[in-house]
Amino acid sequence: MDSERTLIEGETDACKDTGVVSLYSQRMRENEGTILLKNQVEMDLCTTYAVGPKILDVGVGTGRASLALAALGFEVTGVDGSQAMLDECRRMAAELPIALKLGDVAALPFHNEQYHTLMALNVMAQFPHWQTVLAEWKRVVVPGGRIIFDIHSLDHVLAACGESKAEILSRSTAQDGDSFIMRVSVSDVVEQANRLGLTIKEIIPYGAFFGGENTNYWLYDSLESSFWWNRFMSLLSVDERLFQFVLFLEEQCVSSLSCTMTGRMMVILENRADNSANENWLKRNQHLNEALLGNFSSSAVVPYLPQPFDAWRNTLNEHLDYSRNSVFFYHLWSKLFPKIGRLDLESLLAPRHIKAMQRWRDQDNQDQTTLQFAQEWYCQPRINELLEYKGVSLGSGMEYLLMQDLLSAAGHMPDKIK
Repeated sequence: MDSERTLIEGETDACKDTGVVSLYSQRMRENEGTILLKNQVEMDLCTTYAVGPKILDVGVGTGRASLALAALGFEVTGVDGSQAMLDECRRMAAELPIALKLGDVAALPFHNEQYHTLMALNVMAQFPHWQTVLAEWKRVVVPGGRIIFDIHSLDHVLAACGESKAEILSRSTAQDGDSFIMRVSVSDVVEQANRLGLTIKEIIPYGAFFGGENTNYWLYDSLESSFWWNRFMSLLSVDERLFQFVLFLEEQCVSSLSCTMTGRMMVILENRADNSANENWLKRNQHLNEALLGNFSSSAVVPYLPQPFDAWRNTLNEHLDYSRNSVFFYHLWSKLFPKIGRLDLESLLAPRHIKAMQRWRDQDNQDQTTLQFAQEWYCQPRINELLEYKGVSLGSGMEYLLMQDLLSAAGHMPDKIK
């Protein structure tokens, strides 16, 4: 318990620092790169699933979700352990009506059954004893009301990396308060829902493309760990068409899959007991996991999409008419799907887009073959000896120019760079 308290107090103390709060607020307002995407997805989820009229935002912070709900006419109260955060939220609210209260987010200063919806963003993942916190949150929600919170997915780490990686992550985060991330499985959530008399409304995967602490381990080695990919994703804040495409993938595809696909999930619970409904949800989730992880294909996903497939496919192809969106999709197709299964382009894409994907793949393959030759030819024993001067191999110094010559000869580049 002492280690748990240390983790929680460390996070809370940081948020009491006015300088930290100011920087955090500025970061949220600037909405740079994937922060813009994260904020939009989370606000859309909250506005979709919140019921009212009375909303409690636990760990309100600067109030980005609360203010959106207040603007829609909900009666919103925010609670936070940091007066500095509450002061910033009040400043951001301007004329919007929102009640703010200083208090412990794990021991709420409110009466029983007081709110129709309790929501908490970026809060639950800080608590090792999340089960106890969930019971406290349930206390202030009316019967039939909802609890909405995000947490990180253990199912994702297990599916993408295996048990050994999940164990390593659990040990490392538990020992370092600055990097603590609570990961749970959907079966853990169902177990606690049954114990507390709650019903699963939805558990929605999201954050496939957020990066940062929202690591997508399906993409980490091939894309997320690369500087060029992070630079590309930074364009989300300045390219509206790219932003809308990635938002479409998040909200109209990723959200329909299982929590094995992403590192983060939004849990929506109703304050009523229905263990049989929870077990049925768990069975559906298991069936979806089998479809995704057993022999993944585009046809396996179709039944779970939020709209008829033809309409969804048409929207996808319209997005891909923009070249930067096509590049984004190509990297997903070429890097992600070889890991988890087959993506049948013919069933998804218009012929013009299929040709582009296949052409880029052929060029990539040619590049990789050429690069491998340029890096390895001089390593042969006899050749390496000839290219060695005073113990220094000269072969590596030829890689760059040789690569240009080889690609130019293959017709991939028009001329050698002068």
